[in-house]
Amino acid sequence: MGTLMNVATNPEERQGDFPSEGLSPLTAADLSQDDRIGVSLDCVLHPTHEFPQDYRWYAIRATYGCEQEAEDLVTDLGLLAYVPKRKTLKLVRGKKKKVTESLLPNLLFVFTDESTARKLVSMPLRSDHCRRDKMPVTLHFMYDHTSLNPNGQNCVVTIPRQEMLNLIRFTLAGSECVRAVSQSEFRIKADQQVMITEGEFKGVVGRVARVGRQTCVVVDLQPICFFASAYIPKAFLQVVDGAEPVSETSQV
Repeated sequence: MGTLMNVATNPEERQGDFPSEGLSPLTAADLSQDDRIGVSLDCVLHPTHEFPQDYRWYAIRATYGCEQEAEDLVTDLGLLAYVPKRKTLKLVRGKKKKVTESLLPNLLFVFTDESTARKLVSMPLRSDHCRRDKMPVTLHFMYDHTSLNPNGQNCVVTIPRQEMLNLIRFTLAGSECVRAVSQSEFRIKADQQVMITEGEFKGVVGRVARVGRQTCVVVDLQPICFFASAYIPKAFLQVVDGAEPVSETSQV
């Protein structure tokens, strides 16, 4: 539906020649204590210490349908991972049931440095307690096909820290009101940023837009996608002074 924009795989990946093929699964024993920051999302949202300057939020693709398992496996390694989710009603065995699903299928975000990120995508992941016959999970970088690094290759997608914190605030509660949208599905009403001051999305920064017939707030997470809320009352919005944050891409 066009939610993952400009982030097709690299030519090498399209040929199925992944660097993780034929390698032993990566486990916690393969990472040093320096690789494992061991912090929670709460610590990131309300930092109690400085994080290394070379840490980035990497956008990483997991084996099809395994992004939530990948989140658990990366967390078990002592790293910080996040999968945006939402609650929704689905028919399960003929009955309506509220379930949690990923907002961005097959995608997770990992907060780490370049060296550790490369370890994650170089070998498949397997839990130390996993059945030996269960297939391990493989991870792959997401690439921005709108930019090139000095070597003439597509840049690995990373999300600026403030933009990632904004996304986490927007999606942490798993609200069923949040959804991923493509640029063709909405129209920006004013070229200015606003902050939501009340309700479950308090503190989130975005732009006022029309999605269908409804006025909502859209959060820009380029080059990946946009997220839209449900209706937000005008009284809950405050104009934010200053320029819009500029997305960054890693030169790895």
